[in-house]
Amino acid sequence: MFLPRISVACTLVLFGASAFLAGSGCKKGPPEIVSVQNAATQTKTVFSDAKGDVKTAADQVADSIANSEFTSAIGRIESLSIRPDLAPEQREALAAAQMAVMQKLRESAESGDKQAAEFLEVHRARK
Repeated sequence: MFLPRISVACTLVLFGASAFLAGSGCKKGPPEIVSVQNAATQTKTVFSDAKGDVKTAADQVADSIANSEFTSAIGRIESLSIRPDLAPEQREALAAAQMAVMQKLRESAESGDKQAAEFLEVHRARK
């Protein structure tokens, strides 16, 4: 049976977005697509009133994105997103950030960044 090949990054982005949306109780469709530059700012804004370790974790996500530490950002996003106490808008912001970061990693891998390509392959294998 012939199955078309879907790029690793596309698969990861779609899977990640689906997982976030399934748990977010969001209103209408997928999260808004943001640029990687706006993802850090949006994350800080949406989590500005968060308390304790949630605020700390969100700040670490935003800082990782702002510093172009994309592989670190994905891990931090995944860790924060599994918390049951997040508001729907917080989940949506994390989903949008994940999509932006995964897109950036895919672009880097396609441009010859071996570290990004390896990360995407390992990340895909984990799912």
